[in-house]
Order: sequence, then structure tokens, then C-alpha cells
Amino acid sequence: MLIAFMFVFLDPYAVVGFGTQSQLTRVLDKTLSPMWDQTLIFDEITLYGPAELVAQNPPEVVIEVFDKDLIGKDEFLGRTICKPMVKLSMSDERTCVLQWHELINRRGNAGEMLASFELLLAGQAASLMDLTDTETDAMQPTSQLMNGEDLPFAPPKRNDLYIVPTGIRPVMRRTAVEILCWGMRNMKRYQLLNHIS
Repeated sequence: MLIAFMFVFLDPYAVVGFGTQSQLTRVLDKTLSPMWDQTLIFDEITLYGPAELVAQNPPEVVIEVFDKDLIGKDEFLGRTICKPMVKLSMSDERTCVLQWHELINRRGNAGEMLASFELLLAGQAASLMDLTDTETDAMQPTSQLMNGEDLPFAPPKRNDLYIVPTGIRPVMRRTAVEILCWGMRNMKRYQLLNHIS
């Protein structure tokens, strides 16, 4: 993950912020290459402005990665800022695709994070309030999209945490790398250089 921490095991977790809400991933113990396999769902977020404008310029998702320390303050490892893919309707057939996002800290590049973000705009009365609307009271949340379609089912859970859905998660399989080493003796000169046996 980080070149500076290449030979040190980390206990990383991520803080994901969107709008006025934030959530944490689980802490992974002693790893150099964290794989959370976790979906975070933010409910009841209020966005202002026309849906088309939000779709053109969605609010940013901020992710900060920390190393959990048992003693003292958790160490900041890096931050990335991303834009979600916006869906105004479930008939939108685009699927979220995992993308690499560069993590930055005060030293510069701190690694990369593989993640995807999707914003489903619920009903106009629920969480997308037009500033030109004369009604200023907060409206009740709904489980429907703007055109009345139902929101998609939540992804499956593992140990009380939502995992990344199958259509988004890359197919993983165990592989083995075999490294064979052998010695050489009595080598002849190569390009006028001596070889030490």
C-alpha cells in the first residue's frame, strides 16, 4: 500500500465521508495489502438543487485511511476524493465499476485504493430538495427512486457487514507462484567481464 510502510504490517481502516455523514470500514489486522470487501450504505442524505444538476456535478466522497494504533493517536496514511456515479432511474443500465483512486498524504503518493461509488437519487420529496421550492419543511424519506421505482436490494452480508456485490467485486481465485533458483559454475567470460562463482 505505502512505500514507506512496505515492510511494516499495518492495521488499516478507512473513514468514508459523504455529505454530512461518515462511516468507518472494519479494521484489518496486520496486513500490507488491505482488502475490506465491504459496502457502506448512506441513507437519508439531503441534496439541494435539480436532479439533473446533481447528476452532472455530484457531491464528492472523501476517503481517509488510517493505521489503528493501540497506544496513542491513529496514524494518517492517505486521502482520496472521488465522485460517485449518479443514477436517476433503475432503468439506467450502467453498473458501478471498481476504479483505482490515488491516495495522497503530506509526502505525496501514498498508494492506491480500488473502490466504486454509486448515488441513487430517491424521490423528489425524500432527499432531493429544490431550492426554488416554496415548501421548506424537511420531507420524510422514501424507499423509492424519483420515478416511483423501488430502490435495489441491499447487498449480501457477512458477519453483519455488507459485502461488495458479485457484479462489482472482481473474481478472485487462489494462485501459486513457484520460484526456482539454481547455481552456476565454471562460467566463461561474457563481454570481457569475469563472473564470480
